[in-house]
Amino acid sequence: MKSPKFALLALVLSSGTAIGQETKLEANGGAPCSLFGHSVALAQGTALVGASAASTLGANSGSAYLFDAEPTSSSYGSQLAQLDATDGVAQDRFGGSVALGRGPDGATGPGPLVALVGAASKSDMAQWSGAAYLFDAQVGSPTYAQELTRVSPLDGGYYHLFGFSAAMDRGWGAVGAPQADGVSLNAGAVYIFNTDPNSPLFGGQLTKLVATDGATWDGFGSSVSLDGGLALVGARNDGVNTGSVYLFDVDPASSSFGLQLAKWLASDGNTDDLFGYSVALRAGLALVGAPHDSPVGLYSGSAYAFDADPASPGFGSQLHKFWASDGAMEREFGSAVALDGGLALIGSRGDWLGGLTGSAYFFDALPASTSFGQEISVLSASDGGADDQFGVSVALDGGLPLVGAMGCVNSTLTNGAAYLYTTSYTCDLVNVCIAAPNSAASGGSHLATGGSASVSANDLALYAMDLPPQQFGIFFYAGMAQVPTPFGNGFLCLYGSMYRFAPVPTGSVGLGVWFLDINNPPSLSGQITPLSTWWFQFWYRDPLAGGAYYNLSDALRIRFCY
Repeated sequence: MKSPKFALLALVLSSGTAIGQETKLEANGGAPCSLFGHSVALAQGTALVGASAASTLGANSGSAYLFDAEPTSSSYGSQLAQLDATDGVAQDRFGGSVALGRGPDGATGPGPLVALVGAASKSDMAQWSGAAYLFDAQVGSPTYAQELTRVSPLDGGYYHLFGFSAAMDRGWGAVGAPQADGVSLNAGAVYIFNTDPNSPLFGGQLTKLVATDGATWDGFGSSVSLDGGLALVGARNDGVNTGSVYLFDVDPASSSFGLQLAKWLASDGNTDDLFGYSVALRAGLALVGAPHDSPVGLYSGSAYAFDADPASPGFGSQLHKFWASDGAMEREFGSAVALDGGLALIGSRGDWLGGLTGSAYFFDALPASTSFGQEISVLSASDGGADDQFGVSVALDGGLPLVGAMGCVNSTLTNGAAYLYTTSYTCDLVNVCIAAPNSAASGGSHLATGGSASVSANDLALYAMDLPPQQFGIFFYAGMAQVPTPFGNGFLCLYGSMYRFAPVPTGSVGLGVWFLDINNPPSLSGQITPLSTWWFQFWYRDPLAGGAYYNLSDALRIRFCY
C-alpha cells in the first residue's frame, strides 16, 4: 500500500481566492425535475453529471452526461455525450452516483479514462437491488461514451441499493450498497471492482467491505471515496443517526487487502448529525461531512478532517472541524465534500426553511499549511434562485471546482445545472509548439501526461509518444518559452535556464516515460512550486531520419497548482 504524502509541503494560501469565469453546464434537451446535477465527477478535463430522474428510457430511468471541462479547450463547457444504460428502464435512477477515474499509468502510457455510473433503484435482480455501469470516457477513443460492462455484486439482493455511491482511483472502483447485508442484516456494504479496461480482470469483483461492528440500518456505504489504495466509507446512520466513517486497505497487492484499518467518530458527535453523509479522501487526508450537525444553528452543518495516512504518527487523529463563516440554521453545510491539491470544497445545499439556493466553500486543507482550516472563498451561482440546491454535489480536480444544483423541490420545477469555475488555483496543461516529422511518425512526437499537475499530489507522469523505437531521449524543462527555433531535425521551444532528467529508452513501442518527482528537482533553481508555470519538451535520437540524427517533440506548458 502506497503511503500518502500530505505533510511534505508547507504552503500558504491567500484568502480571497480569485474566482474567474463561471461556466454553466446543462443537458441538451433537458427537462424539468430530471435532477441534473444530483451527482458530479471531474477528472482529466472531463466532467460527468448525473440526472437520476431523466426519462430517456422511461420515467425516472436516469441519464448521465459528459462535458468538456478543459479550460483551455475551444469547446469548454460543451456537452460531449449522453450516457444511458443498455438495459435501462423506468425507475432505475441511473446517474444517482457517478465517478471518473483512469486506469493505472504505466510503461505503455497513461491509463484510459473510465466513467462509473450507479443505478441504485434498478430492480431486475430483485426489488431495488441496484446496478452500476462502466463507460469509456476517453475522448478520441473508438468506443468513446459506449458502455463497457455492467458490474453487480456476487451477493446482490432485495433492497440493497447497490449503486447508491461510487468512487474510482487508478484502476479500482468502489460501489456502495447501504442496505446490503454486512455483519448484520441491512447493515450496508461496499464492493471493490477492477475498472482497468486493459486488465483481464476488468469488471470483476475484488472484495466486499463490511464494518466489523456493523448493525442493521447503519447505512454503511452511503458514501465512499478511494485514494492511494485506501477506501473511506461513510455510515451516516450509525448510532442514532450520529454517523461514523471507516478506513480500509483496498490495494490488492497489500497483505492487509480488504481489512478495516480504522473507525472514526466526530469528537463532538450528537444524535442525528449524519456524520459520514459525504466523504472525501486525498493524499492522506480524510474529509467527512455532517450536514445535520449544529455548530451555528440547527442543522447548520459541519465537516471534519482526519489524518488518514497509516504511516503517520498522528494516524486517525481529528485535525480540524470546518463550518461556514456565514453558517445558519438549516444550511446543511457538509452535504457534499471534495479534496484535491491541498484544497477542500464543501457544499451547503441550502436552507430547508428558506430558499434552498445553496453555496459551496473553499478551504485550505493542507495540514502543513500555516492557514490550514481557513475559509478561502465562497461560490454561488450567478443566476441562482430558490430551490436550486447549489452544492448538493461537488467535485474538485486540479484546482477546478464543479458544483451541482439539481433543483426541483417544492413548486419550483427547474431543469437542474452544474457549474464550473476557474480559480487562481486551477491547474493547466496545454500542448504547444511544433512537432517535426520523424522516422516513426509523419506527425512527429507529442507529449502526454498521466496523473495531475498538483504539487501536493506529486503524481505527474510525462509521456513522449510516437518515437523511433530502441533509441533513447531526455525530458527537459524551462521556465520560459520562445518562438519555435530550428534545432536538429525539429524545433526548440524552450528558452533560458533548462533542467534535464536522466536519459530514458524508447523501447520497442517508441515511448518515453518519466515519473516526475517534484520533491527532487535536478537543481534547486528548477524547483516546481504551486502556481508556477513550466514548459517541458523531449529530445530524442533518430538515426534513421538522417540529417542531424536527432529531433524534438512538441512542448507541454504546465501551470502547477496546489
